[in-house]
Amino acid sequence: MIYTLLTIAVLLLASGDPAWAGCWLYLGTLLAGQLATAWTLALGDAALLRERSAASGQGTVAWDRRLAPLTALGPLASGLVAGLAVRFGWEPRFAPAAEAAGIALYGAGLVLGLWAMTSNPFFTPVVRIRPQHGHTVVTGGPYRFVRHPGTAGAVVADLAGPLILGSPWALVPAAAVAGLILLRMLLEDRALRADLPGYADYAGRVRRRLVPGVW
Repeated sequence: MIYTLLTIAVLLLASGDPAWAGCWLYLGTLLAGQLATAWTLALGDAALLRERSAASGQGTVAWDRRLAPLTALGPLASGLVAGLAVRFGWEPRFAPAAEAAGIALYGAGLVLGLWAMTSNPFFTPVVRIRPQHGHTVVTGGPYRFVRHPGTAGAVVADLAGPLILGSPWALVPAAAVAGLILLRMLLEDRALRADLPGYADYAGRVRRRLVPGVW
């Protein structure tokens, strides 16, 4: 709730226009995603819900304590830049049809992320490796096709934001956050190879990280 209120404040203060339709469309999309995620988590075990919601905890790698919070700034940064574009009339603007495309992309990224979450009981918002607590390699669901489906979903959802907001300028912070998400994925992949038994063999079988047949 606090994050949602902060996002509203950033969008409205940056744009100075409470009637900006893109602002409310963006907020509605984000809120729908948050509710879908919370509902999906609530269907599971209560202890697992607390574990997955924690931004830190036993087994969290040190570098991700610093990097993970930065990726959460993506919607705020995109909203800030898009709002300033509205306030100062920066051109160009995306065509109205881009909003529908953005919502579709965001939904696709959300569905992929939720599929990864429900398929992986060890899915957490930070990189956490705890083989001593039963952490094992997950090979079902989307993990049959790529090693980091949650990351793929996050990148798609992140890049959909500027389309919903109608601002090409917002692609600048969105691309920076996407790059940070990919950096975390590469570091996580290396850590899993080193510290999670069986992951190296799994990586040998499932060779693509994000996109089947591509990378």
